[in-house]
Amino acid sequence: MRLPLGKISAICFASSLLLFGARALKSQTAPSGQSAPPPASAPPSASAPSASAAPPAAQTAPAQPVDEWPNTPGKQTFLQICSGCHSPENVIGHNLDTDGWTDLLNQMIQNGAQGSDDDFSAILQYLVTNFGPMPPKVNINKATAMNLRSWLGMPEKEAEDIVAYRTQHGDFKSLDDVKKVPGVDANFIDSIKGTLTFS
Repeated sequence: MRLPLGKISAICFASSLLLFGARALKSQTAPSGQSAPPPASAPPSASAPSASAAPPAAQTAPAQPVDEWPNTPGKQTFLQICSGCHSPENVIGHNLDTDGWTDLLNQMIQNGAQGSDDDFSAILQYLVTNFGPMPPKVNINKATAMNLRSWLGMPEKEAEDIVAYRTQHGDFKSLDDVKKVPGVDANFIDSIKGTLTFS
């Protein structure tokens, strides 16, 4: 396809103007031989924030993720070995006793889980301590977020919010106190009230 001569001339003329303008800016210098100051539209360097005006690093650092797994002996071994085949989250809600967790660990070993006898003993102790059978009453002032999830089927975010609120404001005295936690489903709290204790 051929462009009409008039369009070609217009394109050449526009290109020449752009090239001429670029050369003029490049060759423009201040009287002292230094480069010319930036155009008036550029913000003056004096208005740029100084390093001392920057907010402290502590205010701008991203929030660290919550480590929800109970920090008791065997934790790292459990997370390392059990995550090789499935998510550690699979233990939530099983609430097995020592015999039940032993049987489950033996199944894992038969399915190829790798670890020493000491590793699996540590995992068993961790599971029994933190994911054993649900007590007759769950102490809302002692339970970890993981306890609330595993024993009561509480959603992860709500369990974490309850523990965070309790840490900040002190122990709960009544069911109504628990319902004051922002984001907590009051109907869910009512549905589990028979399983909760406050002391």
